[in-house]
Amino acid sequence: MKNILKITPINSLNNSTYNITIFHKKYFLKVTKRNNTKLIKLLEDKDITPKGIFTSKKILFNKYISNANLDEKLQNTETFLKSISSELKKLHSISINTYNNPFEKIKNNFSHLEKINFSLPPYTKFIIHKLNLLEEELSKDINLGLCHNDLNPSNILYKNNKVYLVDFDFIGMNDIYYDLATLSWFLSKDIRKKLLFFYFGDCTSYHVDKLNKYIFIAKLWNATWSYNKSIVSNSDYNYRLGGDLIMEDLYNYISKNTY
Repeated sequence: MKNILKITPINSLNNSTYNITIFHKKYFLKVTKRNNTKLIKLLEDKDITPKGIFTSKKILFNKYISNANLDEKLQNTETFLKSISSELKKLHSISINTYNNPFEKIKNNFSHLEKINFSLPPYTKFIIHKLNLLEEELSKDINLGLCHNDLNPSNILYKNNKVYLVDFDFIGMNDIYYDLATLSWFLSKDIRKKLLFFYFGDCTSYHVDKLNKYIFIAKLWNATWSYNKSIVSNSDYNYRLGGDLIMEDLYNYISKNTY
């Protein structure tokens, strides 16, 4: 039986995922928290995500795509930036009735943390003030589209110059700059400018400024998510420390405006 079936759990922050080997053929199984069956089918038809072998309300079963992990070196190539820009423009052109408001989610996260008397960094009030200023400003200039909302490298497959997006637990309508910001988090300033150029066909001070503001928002959402995750997680990963490091980075940004 060992040669017939092998199931290996994969570390995942939001859902249960497994690599499965059956008669030496590899597959990928994911148990999700949301029923995105119709949306996943639409994304498959548009070649934004790999076609599944089997999809039910909360289960995805796909062929395993080998050697498709995105690393730092690949992420900085023009070939990848062009490919991811093309796929994101396809995704962002879609419209659905589900919305993902990062400002609302961040405030809800902070509210929950305050209710349980979670110890936040002493400079948190300055970060929240900055959040409120950005919400007032950015709510007047929204580029709305269907966003992945969690574009970290583990949710991007890249092989033969083709990008596929996976893991759509946070998908919803949002400002498209949120996706660009999440993708830009660990990119250098020069590479971020290239990404903006390949996506918009131009890169002005307006594009750079708005991207930087959404990088702040994306980081703050991740910090508050990490804090809340630290309360319930049994993982060896230190979510509390992760949140603290991001908050310190954001405070330095406010102080020095360094993005």
